[in-house]
Amino acid sequence: MQAADPAGPITLGFRSHWTQIVVETSVLDQPGWGTQLRLLWRSVSKLLQPFYGDVRTLHSWTWHGARLGGNREAQSHPVTGWWWRGLPTTPASAVVIGPHYQRIWPDLVANGAHEDGLVFVDQSDWRNPATYVVPAELTQQKQEGLLFIDRQQDRSHFAVVWPFDGPYLAK
Repeated sequence: MQAADPAGPITLGFRSHWTQIVVETSVLDQPGWGTQLRLLWRSVSKLLQPFYGDVRTLHSWTWHGARLGGNREAQSHPVTGWWWRGLPTTPASAVVIGPHYQRIWPDLVANGAHEDGLVFVDQSDWRNPATYVVPAELTQQKQEGLLFIDRQQDRSHFAVVWPFDGPYLAK
């Protein structure tokens, strides 16, 4: 977990808290693990109340002792830290959105399960991506490049439709 201090819009961009739980995919082959991981994910989401969260199966990662490591072929999560620029462009196996994104993503809200102020959509088998479509105007526009962005000069990395108050409102 990384706690952004401060969280929200700042001169360098939009910072958000970031939590990651890593589980080896093979546990999904064990009886009951898929159900328990789904319950854990929903419980943690309800506790943290994220504006966005997802579950992804990333390939080509291997264990090196007690650490997980990847080579050049290893897939990376599209959200890599606390600098938020918009939704990932590709669907995940499961997604949760809070009120900020519920206001601007009505299709997901209409098709999701509503629990404790959040909307959940997930696939029965987390090894496969879900079938929802991420609206292009809500996605991060550039995946590569700048972590620190001068808000006066480069807004091209941020989603066209921005759900938060602060310096990155769409023009």
